[in-house]
Amino acid sequence: MKAIREERLSSASYTPQSAVDRCNRPMKLERLCAVWSHSYHVTSGANLASIRKSRVLWPAGTLLERANRPHFVRRRRTEDLLLRVEALQVLIRNQIPLDPSSLDLGSTCTLEEYVVCLNSYVFFWPGTAIGPSNDGVRMFERTDGTRAIVIRVPTRSLIEANLAAPKYVATCNTGVTWTERGIKARRGPEVFQCLDEFSEQPAHIHEICFKGEIRLPDSAELGSSPTGPWSALV
Repeated sequence: MKAIREERLSSASYTPQSAVDRCNRPMKLERLCAVWSHSYHVTSGANLASIRKSRVLWPAGTLLERANRPHFVRRRRTEDLLLRVEALQVLIRNQIPLDPSSLDLGSTCTLEEYVVCLNSYVFFWPGTAIGPSNDGVRMFERTDGTRAIVIRVPTRSLIEANLAAPKYVATCNTGVTWTERGIKARRGPEVFQCLDEFSEQPAHIHEICFKGEIRLPDSAELGSSPTGPWSALV
């Protein structure tokens, strides 16, 4: 099944910058929310104070720029980075699962360019009220040693609170690569598909992504695990 999914990704059309405006228009959410009623964001507990104060999630690239560490925007992170952003500490996770030796970027994209691409998004795992997808659970388990927390938001509320933010989906885990039967994982900017133009079944979605910063709606909840317990993010 993974090999089939990678073949599908290799033929996906690239969404150029000119398509951003089309991703800003209001969309019908019924099909998406019928399958993925909730969206989940996994982060470090070290970021909770900043998130509570601003109720905003910023892409890693933005945080690196604001912390005067712009050289890391193009560099694959091999360890977690603890940043100081406006008197608050922010921890950005490593990108170790993005293994260059098992990564197929084609002939038009470099590793640096793909890292910049990843660093421009805020990521959510799709899920239901019970919990996130398996990829989201695995990320939590991988990072729980540094006191991971989970933010749960109704998908409809999340999108309606950020109508101006370009919205994309991916049918793979964009930050993880592997080699299967000698075939490297196909990745690149083209794996991010404009949500309005996505024509596959919602069940194929592995990530819900926002280009740039996003605001958390009042319905956002905080949990210490992918299945809660949940409390208001205040």
